Amino acid sequence: MKIKFSINKFIKGTSWYQSIFNDARRILDAPYNLDIINFGSNPAKFDINYSEATIRGYNFAVGPQCMKYDYKLLQHYSNHLSPNGERILLLLFCPFSFCKDDYHLESDGEIAYNDRYYSILPNKEISNFNQDRYNKLFVSPLDLGLRLYKNLILFYLKKLKKCYSFSQINLEESAENYLFSWKKEFFLDNFEVSKISTQVKSSLTLNNILLNKEIDYCKKNNINLFIIVPPISKYISSKIPNEFCDFCFWNILKEKSVTIIDYSKSELFTQDYMFRDALCLNKVGSIKFTNHLIDFVLNVKNVSHNKQHYVVIK
Repeated sequence: MKIKFSINKFIKGTSWYQSIFNDARRILDAPYNLDIINFGSNPAKFDINYSEATIRGYNFAVGPQCMKYDYKLLQHYSNHLSPNGERILLLLFCPFSFCKDDYHLESDGEIAYNDRYYSILPNKEISNFNQDRYNKLFVSPLDLGLRLYKNLILFYLKKLKKCYSFSQINLEESAENYLFSWKKEFFLDNFEVSKISTQVKSSLTLNNILLNKEIDYCKKNNINLFIIVPPISKYISSKIPNEFCDFCFWNILKEKSVTIIDYSKSELFTQDYMFRDALCLNKVGSIKFTNHLIDFVLNVKNVSHNKQHYVVIK
């Protein structure tokens, strides 16, 4: 038993194990009396950086994440906003944000177990929650068996690859990798609207309904909601046809009675040096973007949200 305890202690100290719960630990450490918060997937996680913000903000994004968990986390953590503060919520969406309603074990693999939510949401709200897996992860990760060794090897191989790769990020290659993985994830041969899968069409419908619920929740709880389309590198934006973006993204947003701020092609924030990869900003880019976004949001916060306001940042 002592040997097993020691091995489990060692595993829990590895970078691989810590990486599973990085987002959860950040959320559990969130302070109260905040002026501004955000939810979203990886673009929100990396693009929003409140370290030099003029108001109190906190990043509740989890990556990767489907919209349903934006809503769940909003319901559980919106109480971190100050009752007398600015009460601003940023929801960040990209062209593929509405194309998936959940992760599925048969098509997405282990990520569909949603380990990253185990300590921050009630078990009954986590899709594919597995009590045995939960016990192994938290009590004895050694009992994961071959799956443990596979995950450890893959994790450290990726780290080694980064160590020996050039420090200069190849954004064009990064974009190709993203586009390849999205096509696989969303059952696409290309980005022709006529060939969009039934799974994606179903997800678009469900996420449209879900977004309406989020908007209603914010209205009922006196939260100033802003939908943000963050900067996207030209290496990605140039490869996705406008027709596809309209069908899978803008058609959902165009009827919403909220303020939408579109930075996706802003010359201010789509310069190569600002990106950590083709989709997400690095530290320099995220601080500049967040500071600009907060200043802009504070200036337009008092505009009526009873109708849509669409703003393009050039």
